[in-house]
Amino acid sequence: MPTNPYNANNKGGKDFLLTKKSSERTLILAGGGTATKPWANELYSTFVKLSGERDAKIGIITAASKPRQAEKNGHFYENIFSELGAHAEWIPIDIRSRKNSYNKDLVKKIESMTGIFYGAGNQTRYTTSLRNNANINSPMLNAMNLAYKSGATIAGTSAGTAIQCSSPMIRGDNIFDPYGGFGFFPYGILDTHFSQRNRESRLINLARKTKTSQAYGIDEDTILIVKNVDTPQTHMEVLGEHGVHIYTNISKKGFKMTRLKAGDTYYPPKP
Repeated sequence: MPTNPYNANNKGGKDFLLTKKSSERTLILAGGGTATKPWANELYSTFVKLSGERDAKIGIITAASKPRQAEKNGHFYENIFSELGAHAEWIPIDIRSRKNSYNKDLVKKIESMTGIFYGAGNQTRYTTSLRNNANINSPMLNAMNLAYKSGATIAGTSAGTAIQCSSPMIRGDNIFDPYGGFGFFPYGILDTHFSQRNRESRLINLARKTKTSQAYGIDEDTILIVKNVDTPQTHMEVLGEHGVHIYTNISKKGFKMTRLKAGDTYYPPKP
């Protein structure tokens, strides 16, 4: 499997990805779907609760959106999280404003967040907005890593979920980014809209092609919560309407599949 250059060996400047171990690191990964359905309310309220409830400071990243829609989508999430009692702020970064990922004031804001939410769209726009042309982390992405390692909760939906992996990242059918996503989820490849778009074949094919032994397919209207990430206490919980499909021991000869539904708990193999 290609090495992810955004771990400790990244020589493109100061990288916070592996600097602080915390038993409180939590990921909330949604498989996408209509953002106003009941399952989404469960996503938003769970995220605010795990980010500190009334003390939550949430940064909203919508760089995966089409540029003309990024601000509108950011304010959509701002209103939702504010109504739930959190302090929420859209961070103005997209593929047309990449320079903002070097803005010191915005970087400082990100470092202080107790939760960071990544919206839907195209995950390639996230890498374009938050890494430079040499695939080196921007200061803003490093600040997100620092906030996460310091205990901030990370949440995403659709593209905002796919970008969280440290393994090769799906970009489309038979297309992947060998540098991987942002590295918050170390347990394998992530895919979304899974059952609804019949994506099992592409997920297994990519895992085999990149020699990745684990892969996770999250259905629409479904949430995978990963607690105590990258510790011996790691476990996963499922909320929502459908399921999460987990593939392990993936090889050319076969694989093992586990399907989780709402209320189930899962203890993943070591990455």
